[in-house]
Amino acid sequence: MKRLLFIPIVVIMVVVLGACATKEKRVEFKAPNTFTTFKDNSIRYIMKGGVNSAAFYEVVNYAVEHDIPKIVIEIWSPGGSAHETLRIVGIIDEYRDKIIFETRSYSTAWSGGFIVLISGDIGSRFVAKNTSLMWHHVLKVRIADNEKVKPGESTRLFDKIFNKYIVLRSFISMEELLKKIDSEYWYLTSKEAIHYGFSDGYIPRVK
Repeated sequence: MKRLLFIPIVVIMVVVLGACATKEKRVEFKAPNTFTTFKDNSIRYIMKGGVNSAAFYEVVNYAVEHDIPKIVIEIWSPGGSAHETLRIVGIIDEYRDKIIFETRSYSTAWSGGFIVLISGDIGSRFVAKNTSLMWHHVLKVRIADNEKVKPGESTRLFDKIFNKYIVLRSFISMEELLKKIDSEYWYLTSKEAIHYGFSDGYIPRVK
């Protein structure tokens, strides 16, 4: 009889300890920055305002150090520096084999934010039904804190790099893309983004 009672007690202890370990793991999570939370064994990072490669790298580095397999990037951004955007794309490409990068936008993915959205893993780039997206020619590149250059050799180079990347990550041809941005700004609806392959579908509903 004592032996029979011992088995359920052991099972209960294992369950309790397992629950405590799970709870402890969530408590131990320390956000790398104020735009980061932890849910379903993935980091949720809100890219709000201008794109920021330093803050983004903090999130990626934290995921690597703590063996977190997925980062969900919510883009809520009107864009920002071409240098910052290119660095974010480079970081994603570097860690793509180790981390799942899901991108989504509920509101705004313009300019550099648009590039970050399409850089997510194919099949994991989502938009809400009313998301606003926009791409354009690279207008100017900041080369110092208080200095900007007019469109010239450097801006043409960035323009070429980003447009090639867009074609690589979508269904659109370079010829069609250049026609779309010929008037400088190309605003897209969510439906158009999915049509051209910039997004893989609408954000799944929570059930």
